[in-house]
Amino acid sequence: MAGYICSHKLDPAVYAAMLTSTPAWALGGPLVGAVIPLTLVVIMPINRQLLDTNATLSDHDATALLEKWGRLHGVRSILGAAGLLVFLSKVLLR
Repeated sequence: MAGYICSHKLDPAVYAAMLTSTPAWALGGPLVGAVIPLTLVVIMPINRQLLDTNATLSDHDATALLEKWGRLHGVRSILGAAGLLVFLSKVLLR
């Protein structure tokens, strides 16, 4: 669901930037849109490793994967929040 929402913020942001010549829209859209490839390319393989019932992960390996997942989720959250702040600042500080 989040990927769907992010992908539908990217296109309108780029169009808005082109129509209004306002760089804030061009900045906010890619920030929010960057969540999609980060999730699919970087975070999804970690999810698969953690959810693999046939894997024999040691406690140390599982902990390391969970910590890595947590850091990457933090990056994903910051990207989305930064995009939202750019959008809100443009709308509220006209």
